[in-house]
Amino acid sequence: MTMIERVARAISKSEINDERGWEAFLPEARAAIEAMREPTSETKAAINSIAGPVAVAYWLAGHETMINAALASEPA
Repeated sequence: MTMIERVARAISKSEINDERGWEAFLPEARAAIEAMREPTSETKAAINSIAGPVAVAYWLAGHETMINAALASEPA
């Protein structure tokens, strides 16, 4: 199961209390994942507080890679 499918199923379950028909929620799933691309200042501060500023740079690179991978995958 791709991340897009997982998010679409979660939205479907939240909106209509059923995962069937999750495909209708693919645009919303893509938008939700895309919205997570830019971390909030709170997210960056949380990483900085436990690992320091160098770790934030590595984390940001990894985070962007994960978002790109999630958006590049196509549901089965």
